[in-house]
Amino acid sequence: MSVAEIKQQIEHLSSDEREEIELFLRAKRLSDSPEYRARVARAHQQIDAGRCLNLDHLKEQIEKNQAARRAS
Repeated sequence: MSVAEIKQQIEHLSSDEREEIELFLRAKRLSDSPEYRARVARAHQQIDAGRCLNLDHLKEQIEKNQAARRAS
């Protein structure tokens, strides 16, 4: 399918469908970016090295911070 054919098909879409296409293209552009891929690779390295918080630990830290604020 050519770009011209895609544009023609887009003309027949509802505004919600066009918005979905727009979001898809933005996500595609982001995921194809070398900077994004490098950021994801660094995050995976940190996870593999154990340098991240799991959800339970994060909740525990938030509770401790809130308790400290209430105490002060």
